[in-house]
Amino acid sequence: MTHDDSSTSAVVEWLSMMMELGESPLSADTDWSEEDAVNILTIHSSKGLEFPVVFLVNLVQNRFPTNERAETIPIPDALVKEILPEGDYHMEEERRLFYVGMTRARDRLFFTAANYYGEGKRERKISPFVVETLGEVEITRLRESRSGEVKKDTIQLSFLDFKKKEEITLPLKPNKKSEFSYLSFSQIETYNTCPLQYKYRYILRIPVPPTAAGSFGTSIHLTLQRFYEEVKRSEKPTCEHLLELLKNSWLPIGYGSKEYEDAMKKRGIGMLTNFYQKFYDPDCIPDSLEQVFKIKLTPNLTIGGKIDRVDKNPDGSLEVIDYKTGKRPTDKKIKENLQMTVYALAAADPHIYNTPCEDVTLTFYFFEANEKVSGKRTKEDLERAKGEIVKKSEEIQNSLFEAKVGPWCNFCDFKMICEAWQ
Repeated sequence: MTHDDSSTSAVVEWLSMMMELGESPLSADTDWSEEDAVNILTIHSSKGLEFPVVFLVNLVQNRFPTNERAETIPIPDALVKEILPEGDYHMEEERRLFYVGMTRARDRLFFTAANYYGEGKRERKISPFVVETLGEVEITRLRESRSGEVKKDTIQLSFLDFKKKEEITLPLKPNKKSEFSYLSFSQIETYNTCPLQYKYRYILRIPVPPTAAGSFGTSIHLTLQRFYEEVKRSEKPTCEHLLELLKNSWLPIGYGSKEYEDAMKKRGIGMLTNFYQKFYDPDCIPDSLEQVFKIKLTPNLTIGGKIDRVDKNPDGSLEVIDYKTGKRPTDKKIKENLQMTVYALAAADPHIYNTPCEDVTLTFYFFEANEKVSGKRTKEDLERAKGEIVKKSEEIQNSLFEAKVGPWCNFCDFKMICEAWQ
């Protein structure tokens, strides 16, 4: 756990050094999670969380606490209406942040610090917060107990284990099955594309930067959601208003350049204009928007998702609608699309829409092709899909999550860390 984002590299340095020294900071009775993964995050973002083991790194003067930075444009005291704090406000804030970091640990808390960082020649002083917490006597004892263990020209480490003082060894953790009770169509699709990508995204939960395609799709979906919320309120929004909603809902992240963003925004304007002119029916009032659902397939497995829009017809039948901003697939792939089959399962579920599959129309709106494609599912389709999903869940649970190399690798969010590209 770091003070700020810029210091996360210290964790990597620290782990590498520990391996070189033959040291290990974890004990045999460590409360392991299901997967061997380390959460690297700032103390600010850890508020409200708890972990079995917490490492606070960079605990030296000028790193934690940091040096106070002057405001770029200082505000005159006469303009500040609040009562200004007395004393060293920055130091007090840093001390409170240090306390937050310490109290994230449930079982074990480690303090780590190095004598030298990077190319620095000046030996660093340990953070005053560590001294305040443990006392000068304990700090001196720990330093003396580790003196001579490492060479003078290498990084030296002090770490404190608040549970016990004896030597600690790292247990070898055998591979375990990935156990889970929930699946979504996106998870299944990701696993079918590449099991390792599934592991990175859904098991290790490695965050990825936003993409242009993701931001564009979200902008279109959010615009239509707000548009049809107005329709549900019996309003009659115009095409100009729809485009104004796009302007207000636009996500400007992930495009890489202003020129590309402007081109995509123009593309979105064209898509929504065509949609309004060809498919918008002011007399069709949606029954629900962004409907979240969960269906229990077995006692131990639930599948869920979110439906963009559901329209209820006068005869009680339903039209389940999904918006697609990407390329239109072939008719065969549309007919066999698992996502729409899962939506049909949701429509038939007694606790959701309780509508027989013969009374459910499944519709894709393909904005790029300006086309509406509808289909049906039979009871046999639904039962077959249930069996396939359960079988797929068992496959995932027993998977070794090996990389599946293909053309999709060029667009993968995890290519930089993928084992197949090392």
